[in-house]
Amino acid sequence: MLPLATGPLLTLLCLAMLGGIGSGAGQRGGDEAIVRAQLEEIRKQAEAPKNGPFDRLAALRSRAGFEGLKRALGSIASDVGYRMLFGSISAYADVAALEEDALRFTAHHADSHTDAIAGAAARHLPAFGAAGKSALWAIAATGSSRLGRAYAIGSLRDDLIRAGDAESLGIVLGGARVPESGSHDELNSLLREFDAPFAFEMMADLVADPRADPARARLILRALGGHAFGIYTALDAGVASVLTSALSTDDPALQFHALVVATDRRTVLDHALLERLSRSPRDELRGAAFAAGAGPPGALFDPRTLVQSRDPVARQAGVASLARFQAAYPKEALPLIHARFGDDDSVVRLEAIRAAEKLRRKESIPHLIKLLKTETGRLRGDARDALQRLTARPFGLGHRTWSSFWSKEGEGFKVPSPREVREAELAARERKKAGSRAEFYGVEVLSNRFALVVDTSGSMLEPAYLRKTRIAVAKGELLRVLEQLPEGTLYNVISFDAVARPLYAHLNPVRKAGITRLRKHVRDLRADGGTNLYGALRAAFDDPEVDTIYLVTDGDPSVGEVIDPEELRDSVLRWNHTRRIAIHSIAIGQGRKLLQRLSLDSGGSYRIVY
Repeated sequence: MLPLATGPLLTLLCLAMLGGIGSGAGQRGGDEAIVRAQLEEIRKQAEAPKNGPFDRLAALRSRAGFEGLKRALGSIASDVGYRMLFGSISAYADVAALEEDALRFTAHHADSHTDAIAGAAARHLPAFGAAGKSALWAIAATGSSRLGRAYAIGSLRDDLIRAGDAESLGIVLGGARVPESGSHDELNSLLREFDAPFAFEMMADLVADPRADPARARLILRALGGHAFGIYTALDAGVASVLTSALSTDDPALQFHALVVATDRRTVLDHALLERLSRSPRDELRGAAFAAGAGPPGALFDPRTLVQSRDPVARQAGVASLARFQAAYPKEALPLIHARFGDDDSVVRLEAIRAAEKLRRKESIPHLIKLLKTETGRLRGDARDALQRLTARPFGLGHRTWSSFWSKEGEGFKVPSPREVREAELAARERKKAGSRAEFYGVEVLSNRFALVVDTSGSMLEPAYLRKTRIAVAKGELLRVLEQLPEGTLYNVISFDAVARPLYAHLNPVRKAGITRLRKHVRDLRADGGTNLYGALRAAFDDPEVDTIYLVTDGDPSVGEVIDPEELRDSVLRWNHTRRIAIHSIAIGQGRKLLQRLSLDSGGSYRIVY
């Protein structure tokens, strides 16, 4: 690893590695005229810069051109302009007489207190070879700009992995940021390269530190979740130590994510900690603690006991655990799951439907058929979906049709393969739609307790199809679905731009008498501002009656409490751990990875509409 250098030491190091500086005179008179003209263009384009003036100054390859670029810094008022400027400065890295000055200028500003300037400068230091690399090490370790440190870490990724020591990990833990240092996947991969005992100790210390950035602590937990379980004992022990450190904090979000990682990796955690968290007033923490502590006979929480609990969160966790550890309870798991079809909590019944579908046993089919008669709304649709996936039959919501089928074919029936099920689903898609009460952008609406979450940000003014704007199409879809709903259906409309605006404080029943007001509200929706997706989803989850969300948006989050897509997804996973709200996402204009993941995580559907 190269020695770290800062301040005067950095300057001397750069001088030593680059050598002397030439005069850079040459055609000065003509160059000065060009410089003045280009600086005037840059000044006029301060907030909306173009490449041309910067490129022309870089092309001069003279002292006058370089000094002109330095002077241009004071005329720039946008992040894009800073990136153009330092990109042009880096063009002087191969001009012997000016290379040293260009490096000094770039390295100085890469440690600027103005994040946008620091980030732009740090991104272009690699153009200066070994001297630029040394400057990056110094900035990554002790730089005063958060953005400069973050970009430096991204540029040094391979070097940090090769060094692999405590100093390198300290640099990563102290300054890595998404997206400046890389994507979430890239940073997760980087952190997993540090798997020595000292690394887990450092990670555990950061996670336990109340002054540390919670987002960085969650990044560590995501990275640990990627370590395969059972590779070697020291690795599993190291992961467990970091998870235990997270569980010992007072941060519910951190505790939750540690429990989820432990469950996915089957990491055995301290029983006292799990017992304490299983008594939490927060449903998601209790549910995650039960899941992490449940297992085969001898585990802290026996799933057979959990399903008999008076706490619906424990019953829900017990059902899921019976499906997960069915091999440990071969005779008891399925009957106990079937018994929960009659639970007085709808989420427990939903968990039982999912568990029966997961186990793919013929014995579950008659129980699911009965649910078509006793359930309404979303759960009736979920029972129908489970039956279709267990039988590869295209029947809809009708109880009689399914009962007739089972009475004729049940005795010798064999559960079809997953491939046969997929083929049958494709063939039956149109018939499935025919049995629905309403559709929203082609997505079946079966729930009778749902929220329509609709983007009204400025980008929704862009054209869609049939010469309509995206917002005009969204209004049409809203009016159409709301007018198709049976009276009494509970619904809400949450429009959002920079702010989420629910139509009602809570779910409201459809009333023919109120349709005029509803039409007026939808027609008055206007597109403007940013995209506060976090606030809109938070508003939907704040209503305890909502069991389904239909989300339509044309962009990734741009404003709000949480903008980072991975952080937003983590928040929704936590809110939804015991709610099991289905999120049906409609991406307008192009595919959105975040929307696809929200739907996949929640069991909802995902569509792209152009």
